[in-house]
Amino acid sequence: MKKKIREFGFEITNKTSIYEKALADLEGRRNDLDAKKAELGTITAETQKEENELTAQADKATISIDERLLIAYNRFAQQCKKWPGSSNHPARFMLWLFQPDPTTTSIGHTPT
Repeated sequence: MKKKIREFGFEITNKTSIYEKALADLEGRRNDLDAKKAELGTITAETQKEENELTAQADKATISIDERLLIAYNRFAQQCKKWPGSSNHPARFMLWLFQPDPTTTSIGHTPT
């Protein structure tokens, strides 16, 4: 009987230490998460400023661009948003579209 009491006491002590270690790990991960959230908030704020500036520049630039090309670009950009991992970025498309000689500079492959 005393042996079982001692064994259960040992199990309780062992499980309590495991539980306390898990709580400490959880607290550490929560601290890391809070730090990452703060870092993400800072980056988002900085990016938002840049995005607002670029949007203003884009609005100014749309005045001087042919409407037909602007519609085509916006349609292509919308399609690219459906596949965020693809290499078909609208800026790459525009570089390709307005390059002076398509045989000298190729995006994606080299001519044979």
